[in-house]
Amino acid sequence: MQISLGFFTHTPNIDLINENTNLLQINIPSTWNFFFMRTKQMYLCMQDGIHLATKIRNRLLSNIAKLSINNNQIHINDLFFIIDNYSKIDHNLVKSDVVPHDRQNFSSCSKITSDDVLNLLKEMNAKGTYVYLYLLKLIIITYTKADTDIFVRLYYGWILTFSYRMWW
Repeated sequence: MQISLGFFTHTPNIDLINENTNLLQINIPSTWNFFFMRTKQMYLCMQDGIHLATKIRNRLLSNIAKLSINNNQIHINDLFFIIDNYSKIDHNLVKSDVVPHDRQNFSSCSKITSDDVLNLLKEMNAKGTYVYLYLLKLIIITYTKADTDIFVRLYYGWILTFSYRMWW
């Protein structure tokens, strides 16, 4: 995908653009310095919602990344605190949901963003982790739930776009 889209890579032996006449022409404004795409493409692609959700969850698992929102720390220890100090009936979490062996385990994304977990985070005053997991919940609702109404998808999709752009 990286090679075919020309996303920060190329190969000397493969030229997918110059020898192809069936290309999409995309007019990207020159002021969009944040948009990394060639003006000619063979096709467009994007990540599916499940991979997007697990990627965001995996960032929370990172030992290297230090996440915060407005001086509020985002940390996996808040979830461990819930597991250790609240009844499983209150949150339905186990440690393998918080640190899954399979980094593509989507069900753990759903469990750590449940309303019960979010309510406990709010009660604990873990604002950063609450906001991060709430945004992850919106990703799940917007991009993976089949029964989500199109207007709800658009609404939450724009909330996500605005929030992540503002956070960046």
